[in-house]
Amino acid sequence: VSYASLALTTPSMFNESAADDEGVTALVRALRLDGTESTGALPTGFFSKLVAQLIAQEEGALAQVATPLFDKLSEAAQTLSLDGDFTPLYRAMLAVAREKPLGALLTQHPRWLPMAPTGALLESSSLLGRFVGLSALNSDDTKAAAEVFGDPTNAAGVENTMVSVRAGVGLAQRALAAICKELFKNKEAQEGLFKYIAAACTLNQLRAQQYYQQSSEHARVRRPLLPAFMQAMEEQAPAARMASSEGFLVNLTSVLLGLCDPFTAPGSPHAAKIDSTYLLSKARLNLAGETRLCATEAEAAHWLDPADATKRKRYDDERGEGAAAGEGGDQLVISSSFGTISEYFFLTMRLLHVGVLPVFPVLKEITRECQQIEEHSDRIEQQLAGLGNHPQAGQLAATRDAFRGFATDLRKLTHAYRALVCEPELLRVMFRYYRLVARWLVACAKPPPTGLPLAPTPPRLFAMLPEFCMEDVANFIQNLVTGSPHFFLELQPTELDDLLTLIVTFLAEKNYVKSVGLRAHFTELLRFLVP
Repeated sequence: VSYASLALTTPSMFNESAADDEGVTALVRALRLDGTESTGALPTGFFSKLVAQLIAQEEGALAQVATPLFDKLSEAAQTLSLDGDFTPLYRAMLAVAREKPLGALLTQHPRWLPMAPTGALLESSSLLGRFVGLSALNSDDTKAAAEVFGDPTNAAGVENTMVSVRAGVGLAQRALAAICKELFKNKEAQEGLFKYIAAACTLNQLRAQQYYQQSSEHARVRRPLLPAFMQAMEEQAPAARMASSEGFLVNLTSVLLGLCDPFTAPGSPHAAKIDSTYLLSKARLNLAGETRLCATEAEAAHWLDPADATKRKRYDDERGEGAAAGEGGDQLVISSSFGTISEYFFLTMRLLHVGVLPVFPVLKEITRECQQIEEHSDRIEQQLAGLGNHPQAGQLAATRDAFRGFATDLRKLTHAYRALVCEPELLRVMFRYYRLVARWLVACAKPPPTGLPLAPTPPRLFAMLPEFCMEDVANFIQNLVTGSPHFFLELQPTELDDLLTLIVTFLAEKNYVKSVGLRAHFTELLRFLVP
């Protein structure tokens, strides 16, 4: 251990021509074999003793080794691929995360949370970005990612590839979860990881906007697949990716869902620790611009700052016009700090909102376009049958072939999306999570012990909740029904009770849910939830 620490901090002591990072490179190679019996692996306990030796050696010795170690790991991660053996690098990062002093230094590294203006740059420039983003859908080349499905008309081949891709992604997600759990257990690293997840939510919030889902993102993923003549017809190329890749966000969400899963069971005592004022606090997420369930702008401003005379006047003027929520309800007192249960619960909610749920509309749009292109190519085929040796037949045949190629690439892309977001285990943990969200929303409304109806005036805390909290539950049910009907039909009727209770509780309560569209969506969903 002593010689190893000297070789890492002063490599020229043993070899005058040795570069400063040669020892670190050897250490990375050894850490990739951590926990195995392979030749070159470190002896059990050696790495922990090495870290302790570096701490005791002199001030700054551990940081002197840690900085190039992190850089080497991040550099090696750029070549991670589902096609190769990616587990050794995850083992190396896990070995680093297990050592609490190294975990603390990792989250303090400048590239842990770089000053990235977009989600795409956060993924590409952060130390952990590539570890989080390993997927069949990445930020570089959607077409290449979809190519793993080969012939999309071969059902057996597609199914085998789907199983293989999901197995690889699942392995990467479990390895990532192990790394994150070690960092969460480290008091000096925990805050840094929470900040990283919050940054991923904030920098990707444009994904939750309707225009982004159905235009910007759709254009970005489809344009590289277009035939040349169709690309020429486009007015301009779509803007560069602003958000993180789907793989990055789904993998990160998977980690958080796993942390929430232990307290999603009905009656879990841990669920009682959820502090709903988290969504009103700006300590982690700033959701002030989100539409609220039933509080107006004037009500929200006054309730959050009752001492402000201007806000009080606006509030009084609005109440004179018959605002729905009156003076009733508890006073709003926002907590100054939050426990890990609240952090997990609400960061998961936000990640699902900006990361996973927006993928379904894009998948639906690409599937619809694929069907239209296939129908169009069939019509061209029919025209060709009647042209015979007409001079235009050759040009029309080339157009048909181009459209067929476009449809084939789109079909591969839909398979890649389905492999990512329609994976049964992911859907199961999402379903359990949204059952918890449904129970939490009903509890926030404080129904009387006798059941319905609710009080005429909603509690202020409920009124202030962002509308997406309830809207996402409805969208998730819709996505299950349309995107994964087999999964939905396999659910037991009792598993739908929490969702049905949510809908029945708020369906006709315009004082509690001011969005007519959301209440109408609830009406539509009833036909799926009631046998």
